[in-house]
Amino acid sequence: MSSFHIQNRSRTISGESLFNIKLDHKFSNFDHKAQPAIDIEELNSGLYALKRLSSVLEAAGLHSTKLLNPKNTVFPSPKVSPKAPSESEAPVTTVEAPQDTNAQISSIQATCAKNLVNIVLSGLATLIADVPELKIAQIPSVILALALIENLVGHESLDTTQQATVFSGCYDPTYEEIIDKIVKQYADTIEQGQLDLANKLMKQGVTSEELSEAQQAYKDQFVNDFFKKHVEGPLNTYRASVGEQIGSMLTDMLKIAPTISTDVTSTNVATVNGQNTLKAVLSGLEQAITKVPSVGGEKSVVITVTSLTPMLSKTSLENGDLTKIYEKTDDPDKASLDRHLKPHQAAVYREGITTAYQTAVQNLDKVRLSIDDQKKNLENQITMFQQAQLCCDDWMGKAPRFDQEKAYTSAKLGLSMETYAGLMNLSEMYYLLQPEEKSIFDTYVDQYKKLTMSLNFGTNDTYNTVTVSQLVAIVGTYQINSEYCLQNAVQNLAKIQENLTTRANTIQQLHFFDDIGPTMVQIGGTQNLGANFLRKNASNDYVPNFAYFNQYGLRFHHVHPDFATQAQTIQKNFDAACVQHITQLKQKIAELEKTYESLDPATASFVKDREKTVKAWLNSESLGGSLIYLILNSQLPKQKIFLEPLIQEINFNNLAANAINELLKITNEFATTSVYYNLSSYLIQSKEGDNLFSGDYFETYQALIKEREYIARDINRCKRAQLLVVELLKKISASQQVSAAQKSQMLNATANYNFIITSTLNQLIVLDSLLVNLKLSPKTVEKTQKSGNAKAQEYDPNVFMIVCENPEPTLRTSTSSSNPENKSTRDHNTDVTAMNKDWVPCLAALEGFISTGFPTASPSGGLGPLFTQIQSDQQDYTTQSQTQQLNLQNQMTNVQQEWTLVSTSMQVLNQILSKLAGEIYTN
Repeated sequence: MSSFHIQNRSRTISGESLFNIKLDHKFSNFDHKAQPAIDIEELNSGLYALKRLSSVLEAAGLHSTKLLNPKNTVFPSPKVSPKAPSESEAPVTTVEAPQDTNAQISSIQATCAKNLVNIVLSGLATLIADVPELKIAQIPSVILALALIENLVGHESLDTTQQATVFSGCYDPTYEEIIDKIVKQYADTIEQGQLDLANKLMKQGVTSEELSEAQQAYKDQFVNDFFKKHVEGPLNTYRASVGEQIGSMLTDMLKIAPTISTDVTSTNVATVNGQNTLKAVLSGLEQAITKVPSVGGEKSVVITVTSLTPMLSKTSLENGDLTKIYEKTDDPDKASLDRHLKPHQAAVYREGITTAYQTAVQNLDKVRLSIDDQKKNLENQITMFQQAQLCCDDWMGKAPRFDQEKAYTSAKLGLSMETYAGLMNLSEMYYLLQPEEKSIFDTYVDQYKKLTMSLNFGTNDTYNTVTVSQLVAIVGTYQINSEYCLQNAVQNLAKIQENLTTRANTIQQLHFFDDIGPTMVQIGGTQNLGANFLRKNASNDYVPNFAYFNQYGLRFHHVHPDFATQAQTIQKNFDAACVQHITQLKQKIAELEKTYESLDPATASFVKDREKTVKAWLNSESLGGSLIYLILNSQLPKQKIFLEPLIQEINFNNLAANAINELLKITNEFATTSVYYNLSSYLIQSKEGDNLFSGDYFETYQALIKEREYIARDINRCKRAQLLVVELLKKISASQQVSAAQKSQMLNATANYNFIITSTLNQLIVLDSLLVNLKLSPKTVEKTQKSGNAKAQEYDPNVFMIVCENPEPTLRTSTSSSNPENKSTRDHNTDVTAMNKDWVPCLAALEGFISTGFPTASPSGGLGPLFTQIQSDQQDYTTQSQTQQLNLQNQMTNVQQEWTLVSTSMQVLNQILSKLAGEIYTN
């Protein structure tokens, strides 16, 4: 029968034709009585397995033995077979062993030992009687076992020493002792047989070496035949009676053993792997004993069971326990199993342990991935903390400049705005910090907020002390009132104050602002327009009074002499605390890296024992079955663990890039802010004198109106971007598609956009509050009329005037934090005059803030930096995605080459097996 016919014969049951070959067919030319050179059914099993490999690969959850022909007598499917762990299974938390579990296991073992006393005594007596051809009673271990165990008859309970005596005697006599006894008892018979054989062979002219080998073979054959004829049956009966007790003990112990955790971490992975392996060994032995009880009476089986069962009740395994467990995975020895189990039964036992080792490797890989994620998370935490530290350092570092730059109006304005923006950013960053980091900021930010800085708010004789918190409240009040009045035509002061109260209450909920919100309400709670930094325009609408705010709200003529020194001391202590914390985080990262290296499967403590176990399994498993198992439970999981992080990184970069694409669309126009926020550049170049400028009046007026339109447009864009950022933060927080480290990275990056946008909105509002106060008027000149000497006022087409409006201040009586003594004062026009000189530098500074951000603040704000940051991040995510996709493509090429090699090997193997089958069953 050709191999082609074997493979293509019609059949109704899958694989039927491969198992209907009759070995004794008269045309087969095959001597079925001879020792076969190849196991035909194993060959057929391999062919069948190879033919089904395509379907096997599509069902990666199946166990290899389930795919073999169920009618195969060499490799039948077991009722219960080990399986690879499935990630889809619901996680099971570790169930702590009850306090009495150890006692229960000890009790079960004691009961087994007590039952074995009578079984051993009666069993040995029966064995001795049933094998009269061999003097078993003279074997030393039997004599000792009978003597020691007879002393235990009638005991109600056995202590641990007595139990050990029973267990060490229940497997006597061992196979080796029986063989040795046969050799010694029948030494004369064996020697005579060897002499007869030698005489025959010497006549044939064999060499001395060949003669020696033949005599040894004769001896081995005599002993083996004698053992099988006289001893094997009675001995296996005795072994089975012992094995039944051992198997029952195992069953009872495994029922009460604690459940193994599937939530594997770096702290419990060693224990989990040890528990999995322990249960694989004991469960495998229990199943083997259930099928063939006699195997339970073998010495190596009893020793393995009694040495491992005490660890079943442990919820934490020490290094010594783990070493003992892994060493026992190579037991029982192959000879002990082969004397009782069929090849496929031994293969199932070995496969269960191999699966446990494979699970151990996968657990280590998973934990290493988790550790790598933790390490990246800590690195992201350090990045976020350092960003907050930089923001706080910039915020506190401005203290000396309040005195150094008090004479420069634009510098005072910038310092005050940066102080407000810095604390606002710190309050938002605070929620991204860890508890111990929050404690550092709580301590030192509060200390700095309470420092006294001098603010002369009133006449030149009035000296009112103001803290950093109060300065922030003053700037915040001005910005809130300015934003409301610039975006609404308001003629009712009560509405402005109502809006201020609502916004202040919201701000009060921010961290670090609990005392600032009430102060803002107090500042704006008076009917005095000056205290609210407001004025009325020609339409009787309230507008911000920029000149009044800049000259009276931000006057630093008398800075406290100790302010800078105290601030520097606080900052020094703050930086020291930050350095200490960062050092601790870096130590944690170093410890994680050390743990990561220690969990490398290639250097795990069980490597050598695993190698022995896998080799033993491969030697006991069929060729087709082992090939399928290795593909399903080794190669595929290994490739999955390798490729998953790469794919996850690609998904993360794509997700991040797509998420900020919408932001990029909104902020694209911000790339050219320096072009359209340039009114100050034009005015500085055309300045002719105090508030006099050369050029076209109407063009300048249109430029002013256009810049205010840009501000309105960009405020709208920033608010849209801010809403989008808030939504992104919610989506990122709820996302399950990224790891914890990736999530923290995206949260930090996205939150940074919000910090920049918040500062930028405030910059735009303050700029608009200045522009709304600028009054342009053409300069008039006297010209003599042609008709006579009379002179008339005419507009000069080449010169115009711009002033920053500041109406005559009114008498103000205030009990605000800026004037706690309730003094009535009248503001002086000298400051108004100064403001009329300084508004151009203020305009230049504000336009610079919007284009390039604050010069000494982090985050700096500014439309330009906002666009640059978003564009840079989007490009980074896209580039990383492309790089990782290329990496994935390269790795997939390697994987494809691996599978090509596997496929080619399978084809060659299939051809070999088919050829062998065809040669055996020739027509």
